[in-house]
Amino acid sequence: MIATTQLAARLVRRHRDLYVGVMVMIALTMIIGGAEVSLASAFSHPQQVHMPEVSADKAPTIMVQARSVLWLMAFLAVGICGFILVSTITQVVSYRQREFAMMRLAGASRRHLGWLVFLECLIVSFVTGIPAILLGAALAPVFLRGLQAIDFFGPNLSVDVGISAGPLFTLLVTMTLLAGFAGRSALRRIPDRELAGAHDNTVSTMSWWSMTLRLIMGVGGIVAIALLNPQALGSYGMLALPFLAVIPAVALAPLLVPAGAWLVGHLVGLVAPGSGLLAAKRSSKDRLRYARLATPAIVAVGMVGGFMVANVPDEQLQAANFRAAVQSQTVAQVTGISQTDRAAQAWTEHHGKVARMGIVNRSKGTGEFESFMFADLPRLDALTSLHVVSGDATAVHGSDVAADAASHRVGDTIPMTDTRGHRFSAHVVATYTDPLYQAPILDWRQTGKFVREPGKMQTTMYLDGLDASTAQRIAASTGTHVTTYSKAQWIDQAIATRKANSYRSNVGIFGTVYLMCLISVVQMAVSGSMARHREFHVLRSLGVGLQRLLNVVGTETIIVQLAAGVLIGLSITALGTEFATTNGTSAGSAVAEVVPLSLTAFMVIAMLALIAQLTSVWAISHRSENRQ
Repeated sequence: MIATTQLAARLVRRHRDLYVGVMVMIALTMIIGGAEVSLASAFSHPQQVHMPEVSADKAPTIMVQARSVLWLMAFLAVGICGFILVSTITQVVSYRQREFAMMRLAGASRRHLGWLVFLECLIVSFVTGIPAILLGAALAPVFLRGLQAIDFFGPNLSVDVGISAGPLFTLLVTMTLLAGFAGRSALRRIPDRELAGAHDNTVSTMSWWSMTLRLIMGVGGIVAIALLNPQALGSYGMLALPFLAVIPAVALAPLLVPAGAWLVGHLVGLVAPGSGLLAAKRSSKDRLRYARLATPAIVAVGMVGGFMVANVPDEQLQAANFRAAVQSQTVAQVTGISQTDRAAQAWTEHHGKVARMGIVNRSKGTGEFESFMFADLPRLDALTSLHVVSGDATAVHGSDVAADAASHRVGDTIPMTDTRGHRFSAHVVATYTDPLYQAPILDWRQTGKFVREPGKMQTTMYLDGLDASTAQRIAASTGTHVTTYSKAQWIDQAIATRKANSYRSNVGIFGTVYLMCLISVVQMAVSGSMARHREFHVLRSLGVGLQRLLNVVGTETIIVQLAAGVLIGLSITALGTEFATTNGTSAGSAVAEVVPLSLTAFMVIAMLALIAQLTSVWAISHRSENRQ
């Protein structure tokens, strides 16, 4: 084992040019993951988090949500890195087929070669990961400011970030083992017949069995995604399906490359016949390796577009709920219970009909949370989409509450805790239905018993009999700061806020994944060109000029990106159909809404791939000429 480890270390030094792409991916992942894990660890300690404008009731909820999202982002980055590393390391291994064939002739088994590659990747990941993860922890405050710049976190949030050895070590070990197993998996994907000295190490073939299996996985996966009910996956359905949608797209990529090669080859052949034909034949012959080059684009755009299209039907459903929610003439938003009461009294004196409503989300102290609503229930029934369906709305007072009709009946009891920590049983005296809210509703006058910081409570007020400008003027005359909207303005604002929050979440969670894929595109292009330098030299020796060589490589890249684009489109369409069918909304409008951003993201990564391929080939050709 010691001798194998020493050999692995020597081979890493020998092939450091091939492994540089792997190192870059691991370093980037560890920097991002180290920053995210350090922030997540800080959110576990209330004394390290400062939120001056957030109430004591809401702060624990925000901290738990932030911690969960940051851990999700960290392991999402690691998972995507592992997914890309399999393709990247497979590319590295395939370029070393002659070397492995010599080892086989010397008596090494595939098992020994598997452990050798495992140790090589383990060494690369460990040596690269240690400084990168420490740098990530040091850059955690910068990462937080970046998230605040896109409004992922509030601007007044500050966190005292330190070095958390346990979480960082966990992340390092996870990434190191993942890289090792990615290397072992990469070697396993190379057929035994290709580990022969006479085999062309720049061509990776596929068996009919492999193609059939990929076809079954790809088509079956897309059909299953289109037919699967996300609700069957629980609350993680929207998170799980876009991940799953990437797998059949990657499986189908090698099968689609020949079709793309034929189409692009003929189109390019109209202008440059030799270049188009050569690129088409090369791509069709080596479909597996070219399909690996499509993996970063499929992962990046497929996941970003997939999550967006999965979210659009829910946005459409919520927009319909917002339009139905308001029956009043005016809606106002206020901070502080005293301000709310003062505005309500002033509007009532001017013959306005007012319903106050506020929500408290509070930690139970055991990792669980409870939500309460406080409202003028009879007037809320008249001015919103909330409707009491059983019991008596006027009986809601003290410990008598209204509850969601889907999960409670009149006569039930609900355990609650007041601000002093006293637990008691609230009695359900009415039940209601509402598309937006499901929490138990207490009488507005109970806020003093349940709200720890009344001055920071966010409330919404529904008002009839006064328009928005008049209500604003009356409230201002009493020294009350409120923000008023007409019914149409509030609906537009609520829909816009929902869209903005979804967009920020998408950027915050998947922006790092997209960045990783961009870097992967560059490193795969560079390492691929370096491995093909002998092939390029032979073509130049046969009289193929640099311009024609660049035409060939450019055509190959277009073929790869065309295949990736088609598969991304299929994946997004399947997801849009699935989520729209589940929510009863339009699949066409869902897909159409995400096309502009998805197309932009795809064009950026495709252009970067083309530029990286052409630049690397040009640089290698010029270096070869200078040596001669």
